[in-house]
Amino acid sequence: MLKKKIKIEVIQKVLDNWTGFFLPYQMALHELESDFKVIDLEWKTQHGYSPIEHMKTRMKKLTSLVEKIQRKEIPLTQEAVRNEIRDILGVRIVTSFIDDVYKLKEHIEQREDIRMIRVKDYIQDPKMSGYKSL
Repeated sequence: MLKKKIKIEVIQKVLDNWTGFFLPYQMALHELESDFKVIDLEWKTQHGYSPIEHMKTRMKKLTSLVEKIQRKEIPLTQEAVRNEIRDILGVRIVTSFIDDVYKLKEHIEQREDIRMIRVKDYIQDPKMSGYKSL
């Protein structure tokens, strides 16, 4: 029960004091959606098809964010959260073929407006569940 009470207090603190914290993430998410739509159009023009079957974006829910902050014992400051939590927003792009995943990765790496910080290749080394992604 104590852990739940702390979590509620932390959520309330974030809600009260972090008003503008999520705005840059929401803006970045909209920009990424737009960028990938442009990539989709470029690819169709250059190659006659697009590797993007569909795309889904998401913002981490506040409760999930607070759970991760507590689990990782990150100080409850905007700077610490910005530096330590890498999945506040996410974009999932589904392709029809595995080769297209790597082609799309190369295409993204060549763009100047998107920078990859870290790549986890679960296609070459699938998770225990069998889940494959890049």
